[in-house]
Amino acid sequence: MWLIKIALLIRRVFSPISEYMSAVGAWTLLGVTFLTTVDIILRYLFNRPIRGTYEVTEFMLCVLVFFGLAYTASNRGHVNVSLIVSLLPKRARSIIDSATHFLSMGLILIMAWRGFVQARIYWQQDLTSSIIHVPIFPFLFVVAFGSAVLVIILFADFLEALGQAVTR
Repeated sequence: MWLIKIALLIRRVFSPISEYMSAVGAWTLLGVTFLTTVDIILRYLFNRPIRGTYEVTEFMLCVLVFFGLAYTASNRGHVNVSLIVSLLPKRARSIIDSATHFLSMGLILIMAWRGFVQARIYWQQDLTSSIIHVPIFPFLFVVAFGSAVLVIILFADFLEALGQAVTR
């Protein structure tokens, strides 16, 4: 079916992108771990914590989470509860899956759109964090970009489920 072929093409294009984003997220996790460890050592041994660790950790976690979402979705790693749905026929499951992917895609699309809008506003107003004065807008762009890639992966899942629902 042509819907499934389009879904596979989208996956072929965006899987490497999501893998790259996941690698960036993994390196960010390593950075968070290193920063927190050094901060704790300096705090308790020398009574000299690293200034702004909490803010930097927040920003790094933003990268970690939103760069990992698309990769998890492309590998179908998100948690789903299919206790009752698994008892239904394959076509009914595909219809429910396509509806779920469509609704998820809509919600995440709104999140991506508002993330881009908010990032632009923060950029224009030159808003920064309160302690170390790091600009906030790049991290909102990370949220928006990660959400946008997730929407595309969900669109591929939607097309695949819809293709399975209409195929006999």
